[in-house]
Order: sequence, then structure tokens, then C-alpha cells
Amino acid sequence: MDVDRSNWAGPKGASPETEAAIDEEVKALVAKAYAHAKKTLADNRDLVEDLTEALIEKETVDYRQLAEMIVKYHPEKKEALQKAAGSTSLGF
Repeated sequence: MDVDRSNWAGPKGASPETEAAIDEEVKALVAKAYAHAKKTLADNRDLVEDLTEALIEKETVDYRQLAEMIVKYHPEKKEALQKAAGSTSLGF
């Protein structure tokens, strides 16, 4: 079997049409993920800025500190964060 040395993955396993379809699907998935990440960051801009300031000042943030910041902007997440921590006394 002759291996195409220019293709790091070895010989082609799909037709050009299938590869084009895969490329288009990957592009669509990446575009969707990018849009979701961008929206999440925009929707949580104040939280991200708070976190950035804390990291610049202290260099690290522990779970409790991060949870407090999240609850500050999203009080509805308090119970879920406490449950995730296995505690109801995180200080917030």
C-alpha cells in the first residue's frame, strides 16, 4: 500500500465529496460553538470583569470566591453551586 506522505493522516479514507461535506459540518459546528461562547461571555461581561480584576489582584480564585461572584450576578444558581460543593455553608 502506497501512503501519501503529504497527508499526515495517511491515505484518503473518503471521497472528495464526503470530505467537503465533513468540512462544511465542522465549519458549522465551530461557528455555532463560537457564537455560543461569544454570547455567554457577553451575557456575563460583569462577572468576567469581576473575575479578571480578582485574578489580577490575587492571581488565584478558589471555588468559594468564584461561587460568590457567580451568585452576585446569578442568585438563582446559589443552590446548585452549594450542591456542587457538597455544602450549604459557602458563605453566601
